[in-house]
Amino acid sequence: MPQMRNSALLFTCTCACAYFIKTSPTIRSILGLPAISESSANLALWSGKWSSDQTRWQRDDYHHSLLKHYASTLKGRDNILVPLCGKTKDLQYLTGQGHDVVGIEGIHKAISEFGAENADLVAFDSLTDTGEYKPYFETYSGTDRSTSKSLKVLRGDFFLSGAAVEGSTTWGGQWGGGP
Repeated sequence: MPQMRNSALLFTCTCACAYFIKTSPTIRSILGLPAISESSANLALWSGKWSSDQTRWQRDDYHHSLLKHYASTLKGRDNILVPLCGKTKDLQYLTGQGHDVVGIEGIHKAISEFGAENADLVAFDSLTDTGEYKPYFETYSGTDRSTSKSLKVLRGDFFLSGAAVEGSTTWGGQWGGGP
């Protein structure tokens, strides 16, 4: 039995060391590995979850808090920003209420699925994936056919976006539903 415990301990230590080597900038530099930013590592983590369909946080309906608090928080505002939007139905709700909406998402699969699931509401100009990460935003834009309001989903790393996104200097509101 002690042999089994030692094996488990060795496995745990090996995994911890591999993770440390993978994520530590100092160790990566010593080993001659390219630097990886925390933000890029986060995108890789979420990309893996989307690739393996581990998206339990995605809802099939509008977020209950958006429906409950919409009138007192976002109604009448223009230019709604939805960072880390995934394929949330809240994007279509907000454009349906007459807002121009900009979502930001780093994962192509999320944007592609949103476009496919909402083809009757939004027609994106382009959804081609080159498979490589770009340090700038790709824009997928469409129009809500019932309100003629614009919906843009920017593909890129929100945490590297800086203060201004897509030339808009002010946002009338921001929405992020969470779980």
